Amino acid sequence: MDFKKNLFWILVIVIVLAGVGLWAAMVPSVESDTNKLRNDCKAKAEELKKLADQGGKGDSLPNSKHVELANRYSQKLTEQVDGLRKDWESRKLDLRFENAPTQSGQFDIWLSEMRQKITKQAADTGLQLPSDAEKLMFKEPATDDNSQRIELHRGYRLRQMAIIEEVVGILSRKYGKLQVLKFLPDKDTPEPQEQTEAGALALERLSITLPRGLSQAATSAEEKSSAGGTSEGRARTVMEEALRRSGTRGAGPAGKTAAGTAAASFVELPYGVTSLDIQFVAPLAAVPAIAKALESSNRWSGAAVVSRIEYERNAPPYPAPTDAKLAKAGPAPGLNTHYQEGPVRALVSLDLYEYDEAKAKAAAAPPTPPKKDAKK
Repeated sequence: MDFKKNLFWILVIVIVLAGVGLWAAMVPSVESDTNKLRNDCKAKAEELKKLADQGGKGDSLPNSKHVELANRYSQKLTEQVDGLRKDWESRKLDLRFENAPTQSGQFDIWLSEMRQKITKQAADTGLQLPSDAEKLMFKEPATDDNSQRIELHRGYRLRQMAIIEEVVGILSRKYGKLQVLKFLPDKDTPEPQEQTEAGALALERLSITLPRGLSQAATSAEEKSSAGGTSEGRARTVMEEALRRSGTRGAGPAGKTAAGTAAASFVELPYGVTSLDIQFVAPLAAVPAIAKALESSNRWSGAAVVSRIEYERNAPPYPAPTDAKLAKAGPAPGLNTHYQEGPVRALVSLDLYEYDEAKAKAAAAPPTPPKKDAKK
């Protein structure tokens, strides 16, 4: 073979082999790195897109969608606050009476007529009023707007008469039917069933706890003792007791509780509270309906909240055979017998919330800066 003659082809073959070897050594590594980089970039792009699409969710990338959602949320909160404010401003006790005179003498005559009207309504429906009903309805002393005793003022008496009239009216209604058995002398004959209207039988006690402003204005020892402090104070005591039972403690302007532990501080809300404790006797089946009627009365304009319902048997489960009421066969009102389940004694506590503009302005005012002690 002529080496010189084939030198060209030998060089070509060497160069081709060198290229193949170089490609085998370098190109796959570069391609692998390129694919890895491309995949990383694609993963990052997908992650950024996912974060951007989360708009409003936690730990997401801020973008224009977040601003839009934040503005929308802020507007919603503003609308809710305005709605709550308008709702609170509408919470007032309806103290309107037709033809209630303004002069004290004529007003006392009107009070007498109201007492007779409420007493007759209770008698006609079989509702027994408490022993102090006439005192609650201001039979005496006379109305005197110039007296230091707020319970003698016309406005105070209008307020209480509105509450009494509504409570007596609600308790005078009937709330469904109660099934009883009819007595038959033949013990082997099935006793026929009868239906009787179920409603309250007696209003035993009505206690009215005034808002703080009216309680502080009351000067008589009798009024202060019957009020039992203020409604706001009573509600605060209930909250502090609930916190104590839950093991929660908080320090604040409230100071110390009776137990000596730190009392929780509460922001004063723009309302006053009139608390009612209504104790009555009624069949157990009627108690929930009566409580609902008390809470939903139009007289309170939807501002009433039932804070407590308790009841107990009004009579022993098994009366003594010598009881005079058992001498006559058939249902014995007030007793638990084979013919009729006796009623229960129920206690419903009701809190009436009223918007207080003065408190609302005080709560909206900026806090007073603390006074600095003078340097000696």
